[in-house]
Amino acid sequence: MLEIQALHPADQICNILKRIYDSDLTTLTGGNVSVRDDDGVIWVSPTGIDKSDLKRDDIVRILPDDTIIGKWKPTSEYRIHVGILRTRPEMRAVIHAHSPALVTMSAVHELPKTQALFPSFQEVGEPGMCEYGMPGTLNLVKCVMDVFKRGYDAAVLKNHAVFLASRVSLYDAFARIEEFDFNARIQLIAEAEDKITSQSSVKMKEMTEKLEAEKLPGTMKREGYSEKELDLRRTLKLLARRANLKKLFNARFGCISARVDEKRFLISPEYRDNAYIDEGDFVLAETGRCEEGKEADAYSKLHGLIYEKHPDIQAIIMAAPAYASVYAVTKQEYEVALIPESYGVLRSFTHISFEEMLGDWDKIAEKAGIEHIPFFALDNTGIMVMGDNPLLTFDKLEVAEGTALSIHYAKTSNKAIKAMTSDMKEEQDSLS
Repeated sequence: MLEIQALHPADQICNILKRIYDSDLTTLTGGNVSVRDDDGVIWVSPTGIDKSDLKRDDIVRILPDDTIIGKWKPTSEYRIHVGILRTRPEMRAVIHAHSPALVTMSAVHELPKTQALFPSFQEVGEPGMCEYGMPGTLNLVKCVMDVFKRGYDAAVLKNHAVFLASRVSLYDAFARIEEFDFNARIQLIAEAEDKITSQSSVKMKEMTEKLEAEKLPGTMKREGYSEKELDLRRTLKLLARRANLKKLFNARFGCISARVDEKRFLISPEYRDNAYIDEGDFVLAETGRCEEGKEADAYSKLHGLIYEKHPDIQAIIMAAPAYASVYAVTKQEYEVALIPESYGVLRSFTHISFEEMLGDWDKIAEKAGIEHIPFFALDNTGIMVMGDNPLLTFDKLEVAEGTALSIHYAKTSNKAIKAMTSDMKEEQDSLS
């Protein structure tokens, strides 16, 4: 995993701005970021420079006495960055970005419904709405500061975009604004098709407590690495990074696991960044514990229960890609039998309610199984797919998202889907 604290602040800004640009969260010269170092110096991105190709000496410093040092002018919104970081001294970094989905929310003067998707509520909480101010003006500074002074960590600016601050680091700010964008995209796609379902803040907090209670204790002592485990670690790293690149995973939400033997499995760590995950980051676990010195993904116990109850399942993926996750925030049923590939790969689909997620995970695990229900919508959370090896399970994830996009195209163009008939499915089943 990337050691963020060892990176120079200017290098952090270069890396994150390229990542923001490559993730389509902003345009070539749009958006800006800042980070405060341990000496109280605020480092900010320059104005009007290609965000995908910044170098260390392009980054501007603002000293505690407000002296500005740099070969370029700072971003025109630097006063907002400075205002947030000084008014909210617990904050370490700020990002301002113009992703299309978040710009849409700002243009319709609505806040993204973070309570519709638990990962978003975890990362962003409840955002605040900011009144309009002309970019670069003191009026906009005042409008944004009004939101952050009320305790919000993210602000949607009417007819502009968003500002988001992090208490941890610039990389944490990126993970949070990326999740915010996923949330907005999922909401906009879902609302074009159906009514979106949200949970109360109380229920969201109950889920936070549930995940904390279900964490696996790190009491397992290692006794070397088998060849199978080493191969699996490499495979899981490559698949997690590919999922991140293809926007099936985002930085922190998106988890993959695979069985090592009858009792043990490897799983993504907690607090990961899927773009930088390495072989050594994956955590060895079993139903009731994980290896010492590491923290396994918050849903590790659920993975373990599924492996325990279904010996044929060899890999599990949880994710929240934009189109398939529509089925996690609405009551829609997913049509797996769109074409022979989707029917053959996905087979069947079921909703797991948020109440079930808050309840006994044994009951959810009972519903799993390759031959029965290999594809879940975890309501207000994301989706889960299971399979008999990591690569084919990843294929299920891609097919689930691709098929959901095809269904979305049909619905938004008011065309009727003509799914495979019972005879077609029976014919395919007979050849399987």
